[in-house]
This record gives sequence, C-alpha cells and structure tokens, in this order.
Amino acid sequence: MFTRFSTLGQPREQRLDYWNQMMGGVYHGMRITASREIAASWSQCSLGGVRLADVRSQKALVDRWGTTPRPGSSSEGFHFLVAKQGHFVVSQRGRAATVTAGDLAILSAGEPYQIAVSEGNESLVMDCLGKGPAVALDCKLPQRVHGAVPAVGMLWDFLRSLERRVWPETADPQDLEVLGEVLLKLLSRCLGLQLEDPSDSTTGTRERVLSFVTKHLTDNGLRTAMIAQALSVSPRSVQNAFTTMATTPTAFILSRRLAAAAEILESGGDFGSITDLAFDLGFNDSGYFARRFRMRFGLSPNQYRRLKRN
Repeated sequence: MFTRFSTLGQPREQRLDYWNQMMGGVYHGMRITASREIAASWSQCSLGGVRLADVRSQKALVDRWGTTPRPGSSSEGFHFLVAKQGHFVVSQRGRAATVTAGDLAILSAGEPYQIAVSEGNESLVMDCLGKGPAVALDCKLPQRVHGAVPAVGMLWDFLRSLERRVWPETADPQDLEVLGEVLLKLLSRCLGLQLEDPSDSTTGTRERVLSFVTKHLTDNGLRTAMIAQALSVSPRSVQNAFTTMATTPTAFILSRRLAAAAEILESGGDFGSITDLAFDLGFNDSGYFARRFRMRFGLSPNQYRRLKRN
C-alpha cells in the first residue's frame, strides 16, 4: 500500500544525489540543495483521488520551477502541506509564509516555488490527483491556515488517525476511496475559512497578534487583555483577529500549547515530570493540561510519550 524510499540506505556521499533523483521522479522540475549526507525519507500512499505522503528531512532548500508536466506527474493543481515537526518557509508569487507545527500551507503545483526546510522537519504532503477542492481557489499564494482553526484541527486529527492505523499490505480500494473523499472534504472546509487579502488591515493586526502569542506562548498570563496592552490595540481588535480564523484567543493559545507539548513528548527529551511540562508551557493546572491533552490526542501525556518512544 505504501511506497517508501530513504537516503539512509545509500552511501553517505551519494545521499543528496539519490534524494534529488527520487524526488525529481515524484515532482518534475524539483531540485534540492542540502548536505550531501542528508538524512531524508518519503512514504506515500494513494487514497482515491488524493496522494498522501509523509516526508522527513534535515535542513534543505527545495526549488521547483514551472515546467511542462510529464504524464502522471504532480505538476498541476495544488499542494497541501501540514507541518508535523520543525517548520518551513514557503515562497511563491513573490510572497512568503512561515509554517509551524500544525499549520496548513497551500501552494500552486504548476508554478515556481521554494521551500526552506528546518532541521529535523517532518511534514505531510497532500496532492489532489484529480479534481480537488482547490481548483477554484482564487487567493494570494502561498496561503497559510493556522493550526488553531477548528477545521485544520479536524484535518490534523484525521491525518494522525490514519498514521496510527495498522494497514494491511493490500487495502480495499473502496475503503481508500472513502478516506480520500473525507480528506478532500476536510481540505475544502479549511479553504473556505482562509481566503483573504494580506493587504487588509485586519490581516496586519492578526499577524502582529499571532507573532506576539508565539513569542509569549509559555507565559501563564497570556490572555486577551495582556495582548491588547502589549500591542496598543483594543481587546476587541485582538478578539476580531482570531474571529477571522474562526476561533478565539483562548482556544488558539490552548491549541498551540498542546501542539508544543506533543512535539516535546515526541522528541524524547528530558523535560522532567508531566507537571513540569505543563507549567513550562504556561498551564496553571497540570490536571487541566492532562484532560485537554487527552481530548486532543486521545491519549494521556504519559501514554503518548510511551507510544512515541516505542
């Protein structure tokens, strides 16, 4: 069911050449600049009209130029990327967007673009192989939809459920078709929430607010009033910034902290106890943190840590 390839099976000095050869076969016109000893892998499957892939990579710069598409290649339509670990910066049409864990990014597949990938990056890539939800998309690209938007949260949860599932070697094609249709509907919902003009003054306020929240995420006093005072805007302006993303300041901050907790638990690093982790991320109550974490990921923090370590 899955097609996989990795540079780790290649001689160190040949890894980058191998990575470029394999990725160029998936995406015509793609070129990757990185260490010649790059550790990277690609694993993909087809869910009806959607190709879903998990890509892991060390620091790299990905360039893809507009070229004449080859039959069966992914040179038409749109790419949808969800960051799982690390971050990346996508550039297209003279614009750039920074995408962090949990965010959704949208790129036109038929136009030149560049992706600057951070160290230790893992992302999910979705390509609509037929008519997908983005064929009528008319917005500034690249587009980023924040991970705290409820529809993106549903997409994220669905993708993680697919990853956790134990798949047989040969799956029922009808089951895969249904999964692809669900994925397309979730993508359509995400697109419907974030078609915006970046020159809008509301967008500028939102970017300032989100930048401040990201920088002060672990501050346990991070609330609407604090954000408004720090940025010299009204509390209503802060609330409106999150309303445009179909969420609230409280929900956004909670979602970001939970995503950060999951990333730390997955890393296997030494952060002390779960209580220490909760307080370090800005939670005032470790019990509340544990309950919200279970609601988001379906496991307690300790269970999640054991699962990822195993």
